[in-house]
Amino acid sequence: MHNESFMTRDDILNRLRELSNSSQRVLDLLEQGAIITAQASAELRGIVPRLKRAIRAEYKRTSLISVQEKMSSEESSYYLPAIHEAYYGAGLSSLRAGTKPNEEWYWTIKAVNAKLKYYLDQLESKNA
Repeated sequence: MHNESFMTRDDILNRLRELSNSSQRVLDLLEQGAIITAQASAELRGIVPRLKRAIRAEYKRTSLISVQEKMSSEESSYYLPAIHEAYYGAGLSSLRAGTKPNEEWYWTIKAVNAKLKYYLDQLESKNA
């Protein structure tokens, strides 16, 4: 996303909102009932791998010490932990996104969504 420069507060808010909205859409689709329709399954098979790739790419980017040294305080206090906790803490790193949507997806994405929303809410409430 950003190479050498740090993310602004608006960049962080926008990116966390985007990721949170994607994870919320997955939850909405998975909560529609016990049987996932073919249409919902197709949408899930598009969103989940994309969400995982996006968070994994940011995880890898923000894991570099050279990148962390250039982060703004908001980036290191909110964005970095949101991404790292969503990817490893919530289990997204081990989610098999190429499989048929299942209960594991629900619990993993629910945890991812909770992590993203927590840091998004914290940043939004800061100096609000």
